[in-house]
Amino acid sequence: MGPQASVELHRRVLTVASGKNAFMGHHFPRITHLSLPIREFRSTTKHADQAIAQISDAISSVLLEKVDHAVIACNTAHLFKEAVEAQLQGRLRSLRELAFDEVQQLGAKRVGLLASTVTLQEQLYEQPLQEAGKVVIKPTLKEQSLVEQLIGRVIAGHETTRDRIEINKLSQALINRGCHVVILGCTELSVLNRRPSRNIIDPMSLAAKALND
Repeated sequence: MGPQASVELHRRVLTVASGKNAFMGHHFPRITHLSLPIREFRSTTKHADQAIAQISDAISSVLLEKVDHAVIACNTAHLFKEAVEAQLQGRLRSLRELAFDEVQQLGAKRVGLLASTVTLQEQLYEQPLQEAGKVVIKPTLKEQSLVEQLIGRVIAGHETTRDRIEINKLSQALINRGCHVVILGCTELSVLNRRPSRNIIDPMSLAAKALND
């Protein structure tokens, strides 16, 4: 979830493994990759029940005794975190929690957030950050419209160099408003993030590292 984002996470897990001196086939982790054809719910929760049912059914097809860690390559799907975590017997590595821990470690006080409309509406990131005393700065309505367009193009596999430039511009706009860091709270936006930056928190990259621990 979604198709391009899960492939990118898979690639980053292997890249991190290579960086840890994996150079032969048996050095790399065993990966079970489930790419699920779930109806879009980044802008509405209308199909949320159908989504959780599909996720639950897919998890049931995995041999859990062979799984050390699991991750959902979708921030919005963290709406179902508790149900998924229970089914995975506590093995879920949460994108949201990894990002939150990074914010805490960096000591950032003002946090920018780029994410899907539902992630923003449900305050998946905003609530825990505010409870920790952080100031959360979100995009304007015009900027959020662009964010949704970028997400849609990545899901369709139609992203361009121009889109990668746009995500950098959106992040910089939030930094210019006083953010110490910007969280890419949507894995499709992580797909567009090809240049590591100390001001950008990319939960997908954090997950790739965590899955190699």
